[in-house]
Amino acid sequence: MRIFSADSIANIIANTPHKRSSVFLPLVTLKALIFQVLSDDGSCKQAVAGVLIDRIVDEQSANTVNTGPYCKARQRLPLKELRAATTTAGLRLHY
Repeated sequence: MRIFSADSIANIIANTPHKRSSVFLPLVTLKALIFQVLSDDGSCKQAVAGVLIDRIVDEQSANTVNTGPYCKARQRLPLKELRAATTTAGLRLHY
């Protein structure tokens, strides 16, 4: 079972402003945020390390371990759409 529907993810990406050609594209940022929230320590550092591991496994260039770019990208994620996706996911998981 997917936590977020494909429509919810597409809506979040479509409503994320300032998309840049960088490591922290909206989908990568969303995945890192979910990883951060579900991780043991919930730190930005661990979320960025997860992105680094994914990039190395995918044979992409390594990203910085500096958390600043991730935190800025995370702030650009649209709160309204994140809330809607989370509420919908919570309801689906509840039933």
